[in-house]
Amino acid sequence: MKLLAYCLLFILFVGCSSVTKQDTRKVSLTNMSENTDLDICTIYGYRLNGSNLAKKEIIKRNLFSNNEWKLVEQGKIQPGMSECALLAAYGLKGRIKQSFTTNKKTKELISKSYIFDCNKSRSTICPQTEVVIKNGNIYQIKEYKK
Repeated sequence: MKLLAYCLLFILFVGCSSVTKQDTRKVSLTNMSENTDLDICTIYGYRLNGSNLAKKEIIKRNLFSNNEWKLVEQGKIQPGMSECALLAAYGLKGRIKQSFTTNKKTKELISKSYIFDCNKSRSTICPQTEVVIKNGNIYQIKEYKK
């Protein structure tokens, strides 16, 4: 019985410590300069609290061209835009899946894929939109069927 209790305590301790390690990165809604580019674009993409500050920081960092800004403001994307622009245009609301493809030998990221539900996001491709990212930019946009 003692062994079972020790095992449960060990599992609880290990489980709690691993959650803490995963949640150490903080996103600031008041000081945008502390955030990564992707975080700022995601904050802006939600169009909620902090989005005006995020927009100012995006402009300050010159993350998008004028043409990209026009598309982002309209909630539109196209191949060649950055992943940051995707997150600013769509946010993560309505993202139903995200996957990564890595080189098995080097563990280097090859591509990333986001799938958005058109009823829950700004995507206009239904029923779902798959956006493939390669080298930090939108490589492909296509209809994704369940």
